[in-house]
Amino acid sequence: LSYVSRYSENHLAPQLHEDAIKAYKKGDFPALILSAKENFVERYGVNSRFWMAQNEVTRAQVKPLLMHHIKELAEHYHTISRKTKRTSDYQRAANWYKSYLNSFPDDQDAPRMNFMLAESLHDARQYSGAVQEYENSAYNYPVHAKSAESGYAALLTYDLLIRHADAKKTGLLKHRLVASGLRFSDHFPQDKRVPSVLTKTSEALYKQEKYQQASETARRLLNTGVTDKKLLKTAWIVYGHSQFEMNEYRNSENAYSNALKLTIRKGKQYKRLSERLAASIYKQGEKLKDQGDHAGAAAQFVRVGKVVPASTLRAVAQYDAATIYIQIGSWQRASNILEDFRLRFPKEKKLQRGVTEKLAVAYIQTGHNLKAAREMLALASIPGDKKYQRNMMLQAAETYDKAQNRKKAASTYKAYLKKYPQPVANAIEAQQYLADYYHATSQVRKRDYWLKKLIKTDKASGKERSNRSRYLAASASLILAESSRKSYLKVKLTIPLKRSLKKKKKLMKKIIKLYENTIKYNVSDVTTAATYHIGQVYSNFASSLMKSERPKKLSDDEREQYDILLEEQAYPFEEKSIEIHKINLKRTHAGIYDGWIKKSLKVLAELIPARYAKIEKTVSYVEATH
Repeated sequence: LSYVSRYSENHLAPQLHEDAIKAYKKGDFPALILSAKENFVERYGVNSRFWMAQNEVTRAQVKPLLMHHIKELAEHYHTISRKTKRTSDYQRAANWYKSYLNSFPDDQDAPRMNFMLAESLHDARQYSGAVQEYENSAYNYPVHAKSAESGYAALLTYDLLIRHADAKKTGLLKHRLVASGLRFSDHFPQDKRVPSVLTKTSEALYKQEKYQQASETARRLLNTGVTDKKLLKTAWIVYGHSQFEMNEYRNSENAYSNALKLTIRKGKQYKRLSERLAASIYKQGEKLKDQGDHAGAAAQFVRVGKVVPASTLRAVAQYDAATIYIQIGSWQRASNILEDFRLRFPKEKKLQRGVTEKLAVAYIQTGHNLKAAREMLALASIPGDKKYQRNMMLQAAETYDKAQNRKKAASTYKAYLKKYPQPVANAIEAQQYLADYYHATSQVRKRDYWLKKLIKTDKASGKERSNRSRYLAASASLILAESSRKSYLKVKLTIPLKRSLKKKKKLMKKIIKLYENTIKYNVSDVTTAATYHIGQVYSNFASSLMKSERPKKLSDDEREQYDILLEEQAYPFEEKSIEIHKINLKRTHAGIYDGWIKKSLKVLAELIPARYAKIEKTVSYVEATH
């Protein structure tokens, strides 16, 4: 060593130094050995003055000694550091590994030494440096014994880095982890750890919203022929989720179906995957709907319930299917689906109203008016918009009538009027229906009750009064007057004449007053009818006088005088009848000519044939030519 110290650049110095180290070994001086080795590397290393001054032959002789001592120093300090756990010891080991790699980067043992450098940094918890050296060992050297081990260790170290990193660095590290995972799988496809790496990488890609890459990675794993059920399930789930996000719903459906086969039925995950499966089918329906394929869309919506019966989407899907079938006119299919929906999803309150509305439409279209009316009544009872409820109740009554269930229609109209006396237009039509119904069923009292209600409604309608309400009220008034007229006609003039005459005259005034009130509505065909009947009332009174019962025990002269007196009494009424019929006839000047004017003309033709018989013939001719 004195020689070495004095002649440090002499080509013999390294060998003499090596001999000294051997002497220390034989003398069992470990502490001296260690310092001698460190001094050896320092004196003759590739960056020393000695190295620079030597030729290639000398360097070649020294190189093995350098390599040997650096390895031993690195391994020594690495071993010590694992015992002491001191950072300084780890750092010394790392420095010697670096020294070796810097000195002999192309040496065949460099990859292993690089791996050991990474290990020392990892042991020192210098994870950032460790992961860099692991990747360097794995991918920057020809394949060696520690290549795959280095690549996998890098992935594990990334996990540690992510665990201890702050929020700002976490995202970048996760991206680097994904890249490293893909790199590992590409470089070591036969490694038994590749399936788990691909699984983890695909999950990470999905979380990073790189759906295309996540799909490809998951698909790659599936194509490896892996048999591990847990890995297979994860791969199918990632593939399904990614395809779903990419709007490839047919692929996601297939993926979820496969994942479910590998999942315990009673677990929460099974339920979640089932919902995703249902959503994939539903989304296929939406896609077809957007493309204009409504029948195809409806079929997909129906399929949700068939494939995933317990799905929370089933109710919406079934409802949407029915809606589409209604839109395309497939009424019976819509009815069947809606009826099933009502029984299957009674708690879906928000949709149940729509179901009832749609069933009402579907039933009408399929000719099931009774069912449709029941649905409308159900809608009328749902709390909410009063106008909507009113319209539904009115439509229900109308639909019962279409179904020829007039009794149910009548009861519905009654309920409607009780609850909704306004607006007048609807109320008066309902009253008219009830009057017609009771007329058809020969219930005169009830008919007259509703006719009177109709007249009262029109009278009190104010600004809501219309030509229609006035017409119906006028017609009702005419019918009510007709009832009184029949009572009037039944009264016969009998002895004592004074008493029966008083009764008939009173009824006559009443009926005439009723007809006059009817005329006030100014409805042409009602007016002509009322005018005609007034004329006939007077005519009936005159003829009733002439046909009245004669007192008994009258002589012939007395009988003749009595008849003359009756004629004198009857004449003014007969004249009044003629006057009234003439008034009716004059309405032809205003362009009015109907059946009642015809009847008035006929009466006049019989009473004054010289004047009116010709007119009747002329009118008949004109009618015949037109």
